[in-house]
Amino acid sequence: MISLCDESITNITNANLSACAYVTTFGDKLFYTNRDNNSVTCCDYHGNKLWTFCNKSVLDTPCGISVDNDGNLFVVGWYTHNVVVISPDGQHYRKMLSRKDGLNHPLVLHYDQSTNTLLVANRANKAWLYKVKGYMLMFDNSYIPVFSFQINYLV
Repeated sequence: MISLCDESITNITNANLSACAYVTTFGDKLFYTNRDNNSVTCCDYHGNKLWTFCNKSVLDTPCGISVDNDGNLFVVGWYTHNVVVISPDGQHYRKMLSRKDGLNHPLVLHYDQSTNTLLVANRANKAWLYKVKGYMLMFDNSYIPVFSFQINYLV
């Protein structure tokens, strides 16, 4: 892994990444998806696993992954047609967006920490941009963003 801050290189040897893993980082943690076993895993930069979230009924075939300013993870579920937010400790989750919001096999997403917007793209050349409109209290007393639809793109 190459740090964008100081361009230092760190080898992560213990992480068991699948062939089509999506990866993001936050602080001293690395997060990745594994669509083969329907999981999202958090590890440190030495590859030591800290936690794994796995709930196929909530997140089937996780693909794109991104993180907000507080370490909340946003993950798309390909077959569940949704975006799920997972708490920084991996213990809590909430379904944020679904098929009723226009998602149809979402593949990738990006949370822009400077504008508090979430861009979600489907396989069918459609993308949606959502803006944070407020925050919702999670079970662990942390807060997660709540989004409002902003614009629809055809790509």
